[in-house]
Amino acid sequence: MSETAQFPPPSGRGTVGPPMAVADMADHLDRSEAFTSAFNARLDEAEEFPREACLELDRIGVPHYYVPRDLGGGLDDYTDLVGVVRAVSRKDLTVAIAHVKTFLGGAPSWVAAQEAGDERVTAQARRLADRITGGAVVSWGLTEPGRGSDLLAGQLTAGPVPGGYRLDGRKWPVNNATRSDSLCLLARTGPRNGPRDFTLLMADKSALAAGSYSHLPKARTVGIRGADISGIVLDGAIVPEENTVGPVGSGFELVLKAFQLTRTICAGLSLGAADRALRSTWDFVGRRRLYGRFLSGLPHVRTTLGAQYAACHAAEALASTAARAVRSLPGEMSVYSAVVKALVPEIVDEVIAECGQLLGARAFLREELDHGSFQKLERDHRIVGIFDGNRYVNRQALIRQFPRLVACWNRGDRLEAGVRAATGADEAPPEGVGLQLVSRTGCSLVQALPAAVEGLRASGASEPAIRSAERVLDRCGRLHHRMARYDTRATGIGAELFDAARSYELCVAASAVIHTFLAGADRRHTDTEFGELRLQAALLWILSRLDGYAGDEADRVYGAVADSLEARLAEGDLLLDDAEENRR
Repeated sequence: MSETAQFPPPSGRGTVGPPMAVADMADHLDRSEAFTSAFNARLDEAEEFPREACLELDRIGVPHYYVPRDLGGGLDDYTDLVGVVRAVSRKDLTVAIAHVKTFLGGAPSWVAAQEAGDERVTAQARRLADRITGGAVVSWGLTEPGRGSDLLAGQLTAGPVPGGYRLDGRKWPVNNATRSDSLCLLARTGPRNGPRDFTLLMADKSALAAGSYSHLPKARTVGIRGADISGIVLDGAIVPEENTVGPVGSGFELVLKAFQLTRTICAGLSLGAADRALRSTWDFVGRRRLYGRFLSGLPHVRTTLGAQYAACHAAEALASTAARAVRSLPGEMSVYSAVVKALVPEIVDEVIAECGQLLGARAFLREELDHGSFQKLERDHRIVGIFDGNRYVNRQALIRQFPRLVACWNRGDRLEAGVRAATGADEAPPEGVGLQLVSRTGCSLVQALPAAVEGLRASGASEPAIRSAERVLDRCGRLHHRMARYDTRATGIGAELFDAARSYELCVAASAVIHTFLAGADRRHTDTEFGELRLQAALLWILSRLDGYAGDEADRVYGAVADSLEARLAEGDLLLDDAEENRR
């Protein structure tokens, strides 16, 4: 089937309604036929685009969350956008990945407008914002065939012509390349491969001359089978000068800064997948009998589920903190976004794999366990760790900042007000410095870890939790000594440095977990007993990755977490997403 037949032209879009509150979305999607497992399983088998589900997201106003409030949208607190993506991903990752791509396509314009010193850049962003809130689908064309993650090797050119630019070349693979109304394209405008030789341009398909572009066929994928992963060929396509995103030559820098937003938002995809995997597994072990009793009563099963919940809590605390840091610590987002994009999908891949072990053969069957939703989830989530830079790309970006991270740790520097806002203890302070290519202040969250451990002692937390926090702090100090010895300017980055980067990510997550606990205790949002239990469980899980061994008490703590979760589930609570519950 041709792509033109499978993906019709982007006309006849559904009406975008007013934005539904994030806290209400999960219940609404539960009632929608387009989000049922049976419906999505049929689309997956047919490799068909989830059109009805995307139209439903338009009707409940999701596109408003893709546009900043100062440009007429509803995006102010980035935890809301993570919550939106999470709610949709909990139902179906294919739908979430297909729909949220519009935010990715718009993000460079939002960054450019925030930094703009002239009205033209702001006007371009406003026009795009109006189109998105009106239902337009926007794609982001960065990659080209055979060039992998090397964006500076791109060959799509934008040659100057009277009144604009002529585009020649191709982009592939691109999510929604065929279905989109517009594409934000990274094009070569200079003669070399330097960062200043590339510019971003917005190509509106409806304004391109007939025959100046064509679509590349849809790529068949293992997961997200219905998504429009295709490409576009441009042959003399003319775009007006007013469609440049930011100044000429700023394209590569804008991409890197926009990544700091998009990589952070990708955590919502993983958290939604984790929600679904954990809940499906809990439901299964609660009704499956083995050796004369339910699986949920077996000690190994309870320990495994408690450990995976602890892992997810660490990922959740990290993701929420990073999302708030967009406003409260924007100058450090080069660190937080890389940490989140590398670590959170990796954690959730492991959670899904462990859940699959408990589900046994049913994890692989396509007609069992809620219409084969688990095997679809497992396939779909694989892509999350790859797009917008895989974990190695993100860890390399973190490694390049090791010298500054070590220096700031040794001085004990931290932006205290920003940390308190990022961890939910205070409202976000007024924005100061914007997004930066590298953090000049290191990672305030890690640099606040010693103070957080002191705060834990002062809070009256349990001794086991304090001991775990002290172990993490000790490992964090030793890690910085290692990091100081590395030559991060070398052309080749060895495995030891990537291992150090992952350890650093775990330290960031540990600080987020401790700060989240302290903020919750301050606001009385966290049940004291369960809050301390999951604090200790998450820290033990992190220590198991830092040391290879959590400690003798780990199995007991994980089992106790399972006991508490079972009671909470019996009362109808969510496994995760306490922040969403608190907004209800």
